[in-house]
Order: sequence, then C-alpha cells, then structure tokens
Amino acid sequence: NLPTVSVSPATPSVDQQREEQVRIQEQKLEQSRQEQILLEQQMEKQRLEDQRMMEEQLRIEEEQRMEEERRLVEQKRMEEQRVMEEQRRLEEEQIRLEQERQMEEQRRLEEIKRQEEEQLRLEEQRRMEEQRRLEEQRMEEER
Repeated sequence: NLPTVSVSPATPSVDQQREEQVRIQEQKLEQSRQEQILLEQQMEKQRLEDQRMMEEQLRIEEEQRMEEERRLVEQKRMEEQRVMEEQRRLEEEQIRLEQERQMEEQRRLEEIKRQEEEQLRLEEQRRMEEQRRLEEQRMEEER
C-alpha cells in the first residue's frame, strides 16, 4: 500500500518549476541576444552615418578648395589683363608722345627753313637794291 501524496494544483511540481526557470533563462538569453543584435545594428548605423558625414565634409572641403583655386585663377587672369591693358596704354602714350615730338621737330625745321628762305630773299633784295643803286650811280657818273 503506497502512501498517497496529495498534490494541490496551485503549487507546481519541482519539474515544472525547473522547466519554468529554464524557460525564463532561455527568454532572458533570447532577449539579451536580441538586445545585442539591436546594439550592433545601432553601432553599424552610427558607423555608416559617421562615414557619410566624413565623406560629406571631405566633399565640401574639396569644393571649397576648387572654388578658391578658381577664384585665384580668375584673380590672376584679371591682374594679367590689367597689366596688359596698362602696358598697351603706355605704349600708345609713348607712340603719341613720339609723334608729337616728330611733329614739333618738323615744325621747328620748317620754321628754320622759312627763316633761311626769308633771309635769302632779304639778302637777294638788298643785293638787287645795291646793284640798282650802283647802276644808278654809274649812270649818274656817266652823265
């Protein structure tokens, strides 16, 4: 005759308790594994975002560098153009001054020539008057 053990349905058996503990442990492990996966995903997402931001920063810096290079090239081109225009202006001024100098020289030479011609004309006129006077004097003497 075996003694009867009365088991009340409200208290779980040792096996049931062990199974429940194992199930709870497995749930905790699964939850921990899910949290680890989520954390790794967040870290990967952050790493990709950081990489994207770095690439964007590099792109912006490259654009700024190229813009500065273009600005310097344009500045140099404008300075060269300004220098060329100034050089051309100076050459034109030099040509104008040389032409003025030549024209002045020409006027001076023409004036000298005119004065020499006038002097020759006056000398010729005096010579003619002297000759006429001498001729008159000779004729007077002959009379």
